[in-house]
Amino acid sequence: MGLLWSTGMRRTELAQVLVTDVDLDRGTSQVENSKTDQPRLVPLTDEVIELLKSHLPTHTDPRLIGRTSESIRKLLRRHGIASAHCFRRGWAVDALRHGMSQVDVETAAGWSSGAMVRRYIKKFRNQVAIENFRRNRSTSKDTNA
Repeated sequence: MGLLWSTGMRRTELAQVLVTDVDLDRGTSQVENSKTDQPRLVPLTDEVIELLKSHLPTHTDPRLIGRTSESIRKLLRRHGIASAHCFRRGWAVDALRHGMSQVDVETAAGWSSGAMVRRYIKKFRNQVAIENFRRNRSTSKDTNA
C-alpha cells in the first residue's frame, strides 16, 4: 500500500516493477511498461525507501512485490481498503498539496495531458491553490529576510 500511495502507480504497473527497476539512492522506481507505452521514473517517499531497504536484502522474487495486478486488487478488497485507483487519485492530490507542479504530477503519473489531474483535483483546486500560495509566500519571506 505504501508503494501505491507514494508512487501513484497503476496496479498493473506496480505488479510489473522488478527489483532492478528500483534505485534507492535516487529514490525512484522505473516503470517500464505503462498504460501509455512510455517508460517513466516515479518518486519514492523516504518512508518507502526505508521499508524497501529492510525488505530487499531478503527478497528473492525478481518482481518487487511478487503479486499480479489481480491479486493486488483482491488483497485490497479482502481487507476493505480503497482501490488502487483511489490511491492514485490521492497521490496526485497530495503531491499538488505539497507543492509539486501539475506538469510534474502529470509526468510522474504517466498522463499525456493535464485532463486527469484537473479531474482529480476539481473539488480540491481552490484549497490546493491557497496552500501553495501560503507556502510560496512564506518561502519568499524567508529568503528575503
